[in-house]
Amino acid sequence: MAHPCHCHQNPPKSREQQQLARRTLGIIARSFEMLEDGRIPPRWLPRITNVRHTGDMLTGHVPEYGCGAYGCVFPTLDPNVVLKVTEDDTEAEFAGNWSARIAKPITVIYHDVLAIDPSFTKYPTYLMWREAAAHVGDLQTMVAQGDLAYRLVDRQHEAAQRAYTMISDPTADTTTEDITEALDLWMATCESMAAQHDVPELQEVGAGMLEVYRENKVFFGDIHIGNLGLVTRSGVDHWVITDPGHVAVIDI
Repeated sequence: MAHPCHCHQNPPKSREQQQLARRTLGIIARSFEMLEDGRIPPRWLPRITNVRHTGDMLTGHVPEYGCGAYGCVFPTLDPNVVLKVTEDDTEAEFAGNWSARIAKPITVIYHDVLAIDPSFTKYPTYLMWREAAAHVGDLQTMVAQGDLAYRLVDRQHEAAQRAYTMISDPTADTTTEDITEALDLWMATCESMAAQHDVPELQEVGAGMLEVYRENKVFFGDIHIGNLGLVTRSGVDHWVITDPGHVAVIDI
């Protein structure tokens, strides 16, 4: 039998993240009965700790792995799968329409995406179940050339943000040639990541972003050091993109 769930967590550091965490936890609480009714495998339900009865209500604590600009990540009952609640429709579109068919598996694997009833929330919001990753944001501290790793990713991020701003703003005074030039500069930073040997952990990410762009026309506009994480697939470790937000499909 389903019970209402009141979900609580320790507040993040910034006011924006506190507000985002409250919104995402509210979505989990309001969606819990629907999820228990079979929309997902039971093992993908959010992991709730400190469960107790208060009158006829079941209450508990939902741990949180972290919040970014648009969403928060929570553990599920499956240690290999996490639940992300996000307001980033570009990540949701990527997860639902592109993640399983990109040329290189350089992002976390997405298993399912669910759009939340608009009456539940002020902003378009999605529940996404994806592959769990370790050491998210820790690449710089885990490699010998940490400062170089940061610079390589940061140069790519700066070029990607410039291109994404042009692509996503229809009112911007930019031409197709401007966008093409910005994308070429971004590709050059990916090529630098792929070709260098001092931080081999970044070679696969850099080469993969290039191949995905060339083969699928999928462009990642917001890949920074904080959204790279470590996954193990068939016994091999890979640094992958854990938060492919600001995604655009390029048609120029």
